[in-house]
Amino acid sequence: MKKPNPFNPALPADPINFVGRAYELGEFSSRLDSTINCSPLCLAIVGNRGIGKSSFLAKCGEIARRRGCVVIRFSAISGEINNLEDLCNLVLLEIHGELEKRSKLGLLKKDIDEFVRQFSFRIGIGDVGVEIKKGTSAPIYSPALQLAFREKMLSVWGRIKDEFPAVVIMIDEAESLENVPGALMFLREVFSRLGEEKCGYMILLSGKLAFPEKMTEAFSPLTRFFHPECLRNLSEKECGEFLQKSLSKTGIGMDENAIKMIYQLSNGHPYVLVSAARTIYENLEDAGTAITEKHFRAFLSSVLRSLDTEFFGQLFGSASPLGKEVLGAMAELGGSASFSHIVTKLNKPKGSVSPVLAELVESGAVEKKQRGEYSLFHNLFREYLLNRSG
Repeated sequence: MKKPNPFNPALPADPINFVGRAYELGEFSSRLDSTINCSPLCLAIVGNRGIGKSSFLAKCGEIARRRGCVVIRFSAISGEINNLEDLCNLVLLEIHGELEKRSKLGLLKKDIDEFVRQFSFRIGIGDVGVEIKKGTSAPIYSPALQLAFREKMLSVWGRIKDEFPAVVIMIDEAESLENVPGALMFLREVFSRLGEEKCGYMILLSGKLAFPEKMTEAFSPLTRFFHPECLRNLSEKECGEFLQKSLSKTGIGMDENAIKMIYQLSNGHPYVLVSAARTIYENLEDAGTAITEKHFRAFLSSVLRSLDTEFFGQLFGSASPLGKEVLGAMAELGGSASFSHIVTKLNKPKGSVSPVLAELVESGAVEKKQRGEYSLFHNLFREYLLNRSG
């Protein structure tokens, strides 16, 4: 009997099975060192959908916890952030939740236990002096809200700094913060001041590929404060290492030919890789000893169907009507094309195509290679689009 499937593309990779990203992990570790040494530095991890951003956050969280840090993590797309006050309160309540959990486990000093019970981990009307109606944004540069949030965070750090070397705040789907006017600038202003006070707070954002470009356009100091690092596809060696690690407790191996073929199919894209491995594993009839080239070929059609339904279909389905036309045109143009070629192919005004391309880049369906040059994010996505039109 086979053990449960170790591959789940819907979940971050188990940090134990994490592979690659040596440079980016080194950048995180270096910035964590600086934060612990009273000179906080922040980081933004960017990349397309399914490239492994959440897995990277999980690995960074493991590293930070191993060093004794408080780690909180939430998604900006959760629907809980409608204005700046919501953002402040979510950060505070996440810290409170982590400290309260440690308190219940008896892992905090008595004075910190008492602080957690008595301190209000929430900013209210009295803190900012004005009422913020539900569904509206607080003033973008609200001095009262900035001061109230900063004072709360100062109080927290003052109580816990002797027990914890740093607090790492991880915000996934961080591009959604752009829907809250001034949110990124607000975080920069508050946490740069906290850094001047030697508070050990580090922010780690993650978002889609267009994120650093948008930060640059909005206000260039944001790229210096939230230093962006872009995740790319894994190498063949890294893919093989991940597959073998994931299978190590199942009693099933994978031979070199199968690894090579899965890598070639996925082109090292983590989501495509994990989805393919999951489908092959679940189609095995018995425990066996190794997944081979024969298994890969036998289950290839199932792999492609699964990707079409669970990944490519969702990307295509979320596009606007004109977005679908743009994707179809790019597929027919070979998967990569200049802006002018796309416009000519569609016979549409430049002004209508340009914002649609920007939306497709933000969704992860299209990559912007350089100024005026675009490509579909994966060759299998091109095949999916061609099959639809065919």
